[in-house]
Amino acid sequence: MNIKIGIVGASIAGLACAIKLLKLGFDITVFEKSTEISYARGAGIMLPHKLFEDLRQNDLVDENLKYFLMSEFSTFLKQDDGKQKLLTQTKYHNAVTVHWKSLHDALESKFDKKNCIYGRTIITFNSHVNYVELITDDNMRYEFDYVIFADGYNSLARKILFPEIKVQTVNYIAWRGLLEINKIDSMKLLGYLYNKEYYRYLYKNGHLLLFPIPNPNASDGDYIINWVLYENLDASNMHSTKKEELIHNNFLPGTMPKFYKDYLYTLAREYLPEFPCSIINLTTEPFTQIISDILLPQYFVGRIGLIGDASTLFRPHIGSNATKALQDAIMLGNFIEEEYKKTSPDLGEAFEKWSKSQNEKAQHLFPLAQALGKLLVTDVPDLATLDKEHMDELWSSTIDKYRWYGNKNANLES
Repeated sequence: MNIKIGIVGASIAGLACAIKLLKLGFDITVFEKSTEISYARGAGIMLPHKLFEDLRQNDLVDENLKYFLMSEFSTFLKQDDGKQKLLTQTKYHNAVTVHWKSLHDALESKFDKKNCIYGRTIITFNSHVNYVELITDDNMRYEFDYVIFADGYNSLARKILFPEIKVQTVNYIAWRGLLEINKIDSMKLLGYLYNKEYYRYLYKNGHLLLFPIPNPNASDGDYIINWVLYENLDASNMHSTKKEELIHNNFLPGTMPKFYKDYLYTLAREYLPEFPCSIINLTTEPFTQIISDILLPQYFVGRIGLIGDASTLFRPHIGSNATKALQDAIMLGNFIEEEYKKTSPDLGEAFEKWSKSQNEKAQHLFPLAQALGKLLVTDVPDLATLDKEHMDELWSSTIDKYRWYGNKNANLES
């Protein structure tokens, strides 16, 4: 078919979408402002197992992509002696953990780079009745039948198409980091060997998640602990100007000023048991992730689409940004495939159906992400009175009214 589609952004969402549409026979060109994609953009990722299988079935990744399977998580509290106390073990929807770099490399290996223009920034676009014109920073102009923006958190298209809808940054952040398992003595700290478990630690201003991911640069026996520490800055004693800097700026690995590293290490020592505290304090290049959200009313406007973080933004408590990006791309491809089974297919109709499906899904997930943020970060229950029954009840009562992986209302196709 001679339909030209431009895709802006060559990260997870852009590549997945490009591969899927290329396989469907469209003429695809991808624009990426960077000359290469750095794995510093991400670290550990947890994906629903069904989505991981969908990636394989759609030939978006190969069978040799390294992953770990997770089926439950354990929640802990800190005891007075600094040790950890098991609060509850919760069966989890089957999930897999991967390294962001491994996932991106797997996608990139499926994509012919001759279809990507690197080092070129889209500065604006002109939307016409029958085509879209993209204009780059060196004043080059490209025409496409349709354009899909996968240009992330600060999406140009989202700002232009929905100027009245602003990204809302919340007053808590995620401190993040990676530590190779051979850098820590879990037997000494835990009394047993940590063996690729998924742990959550509650404290009064938030919670810590840690889980294993395969090390893309090492043998199978060597792996990485990925950790994410959420902190409610409204409850922090940090100076207000420092809080503002954290809320509005991501510190990438290797860029975090000493003040924030020292604050993070002190935070871990004060609130976390010895094992997770040691993991954080041994992490030499921690980084941060801004937490924000935005809910869009539609995902295709005329001939322009928004996918991944360029569209609706969810707080990460319901899954990684990569999960959303991959789901978006696969579902878009599915709607197009269904449309082209018709005698007279209409690509615009497929895009419109996909947009409606995205909107319906967001109506469930957006409030769920906010509710989980409230439960686990901004309104953490009184830990002194928390027991297994109370925690299980709080968790179930929060998620059961929403459609989400692993609960009774789950619809894994949406």
